[in-house]
Amino acid sequence: MDYIEVEVNGLKLPFIFDTGASNICISLAEALTMWRSGTLTDEDVHELVEMQDATGRVSEAHWIKLRTVRIGNRTLHNVDALVIDNIDAPLLLGQSAIGRFGRYTVDNDKRVIILE
Repeated sequence: MDYIEVEVNGLKLPFIFDTGASNICISLAEALTMWRSGTLTDEDVHELVEMQDATGRVSEAHWIKLRTVRIGNRTLHNVDALVIDNIDAPLLLGQSAIGRFGRYTVDNDKRVIILE
């Protein structure tokens, strides 16, 4: 599986570019790392919600607001994300970010994503 480097609130993390995910999803492990480093604060954490994953399983997650999401030279501000109550959950770059970047092209031969 291929990952792309995404800088979230100044912290570089490997994400899966997941066009089928509604939101950015961050594992509990990464959220705790961000919390300890001060890149995630009380002001960024919002309500507890129920979510359904791709298998249909319903679980709880915390809505958070990511101050910055940067891919290459493109930066988004105030992006919604979910913290999944699972230490091992993969980091997913979903539509809450992808949709805000606008058009994109995936070049499978060169293994790059071009944000237009």
